[in-house]
Amino acid sequence: MLKILRQIDASPLAVQLILICGRNEKLTRTLRETKTRIPIHVEGFTTSIPYYMALSDFFIGKPGPGSISEALSKRLPVIIDCNAWTLPQERYNAVWVREKELGVVVQSQGRLLPQWQTF
Repeated sequence: MLKILRQIDASPLAVQLILICGRNEKLTRTLRETKTRIPIHVEGFTTSIPYYMALSDFFIGKPGPGSISEALSKRLPVIIDCNAWTLPQERYNAVWVREKELGVVVQSQGRLLPQWQTF
């Protein structure tokens, strides 16, 4: 997530980010301490995912079924990765997103911005 934040912050994109870290308190602290040019809101564990999704224009994350379902229920396009580290049971989710043209599947978050134009 820090890599995604730095990549988007270094780009010319005029966006705001909501970063949900779950129970990863170290990541939550790191992101809150990170200086950025773009506005960010960092949240740790929360039960307010539907609220944050309602505020969003797109979803960036893992190809987990819960994440994708939440995003699609709010009609958000998804940006997910699928690579050697993707859990085997989540790989088909990425194939499905690509086949249904519901978002962008990247091999690595390092390739996120070059593919942004296809989104």
